[in-house]
Amino acid sequence: MEERPWDIMNISLTFFFGGLRMADIQEQFQSYRSGRVHIQVLPSKQFHTRHLTVKLVTPLRRETLTPWALLPYLWLEGTSAHPTPLAVSRYAETLLGASVRTLSNKRGDVQVAELYASVPDETVFTVAQGVFHDLLQFVAQLIGNPSGGPERFSMAAVTREKTLHKKRIESLMDDKIAYALERCLAAMCEDEPAGLPRLGLLEDLTGITASQLWDAQQKLLREAEIYVYLVGRFAHPEGMVSEVQEILAPVFPTVSRINSTYTQAILVRAGQVRQVAEVQDVVQGKLNLGFRTGIGYGDKEYPALLFANGILGGFPHSKLFVHVRERAGLAYYASSRLDGLTGMTVVQSGIEMSNKDKVTDIAMEQVTALQSGEITDEEMEFTRRGLRNQYMQAMDQPLTLADIHFQGVLAGSLRDTQDILEQLSKLKKEDVAAAAAHLQLDTIYFLHGEEAAAHAGA
Repeated sequence: MEERPWDIMNISLTFFFGGLRMADIQEQFQSYRSGRVHIQVLPSKQFHTRHLTVKLVTPLRRETLTPWALLPYLWLEGTSAHPTPLAVSRYAETLLGASVRTLSNKRGDVQVAELYASVPDETVFTVAQGVFHDLLQFVAQLIGNPSGGPERFSMAAVTREKTLHKKRIESLMDDKIAYALERCLAAMCEDEPAGLPRLGLLEDLTGITASQLWDAQQKLLREAEIYVYLVGRFAHPEGMVSEVQEILAPVFPTVSRINSTYTQAILVRAGQVRQVAEVQDVVQGKLNLGFRTGIGYGDKEYPALLFANGILGGFPHSKLFVHVRERAGLAYYASSRLDGLTGMTVVQSGIEMSNKDKVTDIAMEQVTALQSGEITDEEMEFTRRGLRNQYMQAMDQPLTLADIHFQGVLAGSLRDTQDILEQLSKLKKEDVAAAAAHLQLDTIYFLHGEEAAAHAGA
């Protein structure tokens, strides 16, 4: 076999809790690269299954957004060897009940087409000997050799998946919390790639043909940066990497140009706060306040910003929950979320529609208090514990471990989780307040019913 120019880099995932090393939970990603194919291996005896994730990463662009969002779901429609969804499912069952699923995602300003699969680990179950090799070949077929004949997708599969994808996009309307969040982010990033919807646009879906989807598939396989994650009991990672590379190489043509997949925090912009109101047949109003910070996962202020979000609205003890929901009784829910890649923070609340102005005022009072350093010892301690527990839970989730690493890849900063936890343990109130000072209100989005038009300024 031809020698490959692997670049190896070790990323520690050793966890510290309360200053004590948990010696029995020490994992280390081993990262290899050949051209545009990046393979990350996490040898771990913690799991009894082997997990494989393949991520195809491209810049978010309107012209390719919807077809590339549809493609991962088409992969499960069949291969030349297993030409129907039922045949795919039945073959997965022969691989000791392999779990195989796909997802269309976006992270910051990049689009990600994902395939995830897992099987029992052959070092634990003797009956599983060779099954991971078969799974790798199966995954390569799903991505690179779809059913329908030479150089085309099955018309029936395209028709079926277009119908299903239309329902996926429309189903967001049924989850008003998620819908309001997506609409708020779209308003915040109206002229930026990060504002494009994860699943694409209905108006672009209708006219897509099978031929156009095939062309989109080939373009995706040619242009994407490929990230492969392997988590399991891999005693010889380099041998496994060579096997993965050999099986996947025919799927992804060699190209001389390598795309950059780094994504940066969305910059703070000057100007007035955007006010966006949307009317639907809803009983409960959804009020979202969108903030830009200019701080991303790779920035030194990120741990403090993460902590600040925890105090603001990340936990039941947080300021928003206590002051907006518990004390004022003005919200059914009140929380905040931080997107680590873009640095955007969104305060989310479900309210009586007549209470929009009151809730906005109280929420902004909490942001101001946080920025002014009005933070209690209890808020510091409870937030520290909450964040620590989140990382502890990640240790039990192979996909979460991979996602932590992948976020660092996209940010261009492969953070050592040990360092993050140590930084969180050392943060002081003034550090948190300084990070919170970067919160700048950008957009107020309000989803409400007809009767609340006057309160929404419509």
